[in-house]
Amino acid sequence: MKLAIRAALVGSVALWLAVPSLASVVTDAFRQVAGVNANLAAQVAEVVRTPPKTMVVSAPVAAPAPGQTVTVVTPDAREKLLQSIGDFSLSSARNAQKSAAIVLGFVVAAIGLGVAASIAGFCKWSALAGILSILATATVGANNALPFRDQANTYKYVSAEAGALLTRARLDLQMTQEQYGKYTDQLLKLATYGDDKSVSGSAEDLTKFLQNLHSPSGGA
Repeated sequence: MKLAIRAALVGSVALWLAVPSLASVVTDAFRQVAGVNANLAAQVAEVVRTPPKTMVVSAPVAAPAPGQTVTVVTPDAREKLLQSIGDFSLSSARNAQKSAAIVLGFVVAAIGLGVAASIAGFCKWSALAGILSILATATVGANNALPFRDQANTYKYVSAEAGALLTRARLDLQMTQEQYGKYTDQLLKLATYGDDKSVSGSAEDLTKFLQNLHSPSGGA
């Protein structure tokens, strides 16, 4: 009878976590407690939406013809973009670390509860051992059901891509307005991908995103 009750409780917890709306609420709560930035797109919104200031300089060619010029963004606009990409990369890396910490917390909790259940069983405290065993099983189930492991991988990928984007942008000492637009487009794609709660973090998803990120409309 007791075994059936325990199985029912564990099953109820598993079913509860499997409900998308409830799982989303639990995930958001853990993200908030851990300090995960759940809105990367808002972080980069200002630099993405604000047109850069420009100025006219000599065209970067080996032997410019007299009067040949090109319009580039101002140093302040370029520096603001670089700062935004850098901050975004760091924020994504922090999100990856915090999401991974949540996963580790579940693992440690499951191990601790399992050990405690074993000790309680050894001491003949059957009721306490049963409760701890249920909690340990529920913790393992929660770690498998909630998306923090996939989110940590997604944030790591986004941070790495943002770092590569920052390197390319730094090499454009005379950044044209068109190049600026391509960098901001890629930055927004990265932020949107990082914020997407439906992303599973699978290899197929990452491949599709990489193709989209470096497509002619988004490549720098």
